[in-house]
Amino acid sequence: MGLVDELKEEHRKIIISLMTIEYLGDEEVVSSEKIDELDLLLINHLLKEDAELVPILKKHSQVDTSSAESDMGRITVAVLAFFLKYSGKALNTPDLKKTFESDFEQLGDTLINRFKFEETYFFAEYVKNRP
Repeated sequence: MGLVDELKEEHRKIIISLMTIEYLGDEEVVSSEKIDELDLLLINHLLKEDAELVPILKKHSQVDTSSAESDMGRITVAVLAFFLKYSGKALNTPDLKKTFESDFEQLGDTLINRFKFEETYFFAEYVKNRP
């Protein structure tokens, strides 16, 4: 399996985790284990992109990656902030659950839009320019 296939599979797993948490949030208290699982998936995915995808795009691609890298950095910071806020916490109070739902929806939308962008533009550029 090549890098693009690995990253697409990770996108799929992350989206499934997002959907699971969203579903559980509608039915019951979301467990901190589910949040921590998503945290681990996302952090490992972002690290892989930074280490393996971005350097190839920067070195070989005709596409200007500076704004995309800035966007990726912003998303990484947002992901880290979200998990620092909610990791290891039980969402068992109405206020915390409401804040979580709002933050989670924003995080999910951001990630899904980012994945669509990556799969449409970055992955095609990587395939064209990989060594």
